[in-house]
Parts: sequence; C-alpha cells; structure tokens
Amino acid sequence: GSIIHSVTRMYNAIDRHIYDLKSKCVQSDNDIPGTYRFGNTADSNADEHELAAHENSGHTYWFYKHLLNRDSLDGKGGKLNSSVHGTFQGRDRWSACHGENAFFMGAPHNQMVYGDGGNNFKNPAGSLDIVGHELTHGVVYTESNLEYKDEPGALNESLADIFGAGASAWVA
Repeated sequence: GSIIHSVTRMYNAIDRHIYDLKSKCVQSDNDIPGTYRFGNTADSNADEHELAAHENSGHTYWFYKHLLNRDSLDGKGGKLNSSVHGTFQGRDRWSACHGENAFFMGAPHNQMVYGDGGNNFKNPAGSLDIVGHELTHGVVYTESNLEYKDEPGALNESLADIFGAGASAWVA
C-alpha cells in the first residue's frame, strides 16, 4: 500500500499546432484537421491567418494560465490545435459554403476551426476576442456537461463571450 515511484507532470509551455483546410467546406469530423503547417514555432512561410491563429491561441493560453492558473483547455497542458481557411455551410443544406465563421469542435479533435472571413468581418483568427471565445468553448466542453441548446447553450455562449472579451482586454 505504499508509493514506490511517482512521476511529476509539470507543464510549462504551450503546445500549439496549425493546420490548413485549404477552403474545404467542413461538414463532418472527417474534414478536420487539414494539412499540418507548423507547431510551436511559426513557419516563416505562414500566411496571416496561420500566424494569427498561432499568436492569438498563445495569448489566450497565457490569459488562462496567468489569470486563472489553468494550463490549456483541459487544465492539463493539452494541445491547442487550430485549422484555418475553413468554409462552412449555412443553416440549410442548400446554402453555399462561406468563410464567415469560427467554431470549436469537441472530441475527438478538440480544436478550433477558423474561416477566412468575408463581407461582415475579415480573418476571424486575427481577432483575439474570437479566438478567446472559441478556446473558451473548449474549456466549457472539458469542464461541464452543458448541452449546446436552449438555456445551457446560452450559458455556454455567454461564458465564451465573457472570457473571449477578457482575453482581449488582458492582452491590451
């Protein structure tokens, strides 16, 4: 009944990975993550969307780490995976795919997906409050069993809005 060996698990670095969906219309889990672009060190050939997803996921990570002592989405140093250049179908199956959206996709991927923007806004990954919002969906996903509909869905969105704005204000 005594401990004979233990391994301390200490996490002190962000583990980020960026993927490119190449404007693929995301319709199922099989469409994710896309083509691997780079990890913790940004690629010198990265475009503005890739760099923004990398940088803003890092800012959000440090917001959670310094303000709330939370190590990544799962609180255990989990990877921050982001796919950029995604397109998304509208609310009905007849709508064309567009890039004006971003979302967090739960298990098995546990990652953020960003479009390129469009008429209403440009480069969602370039907006820290959007990245913080999507990463907060990941925190809520790992910490609660809020079903994403009705009042629990509204709570999920509210938390994501609050902490997304918090990350943006913390960096400013």
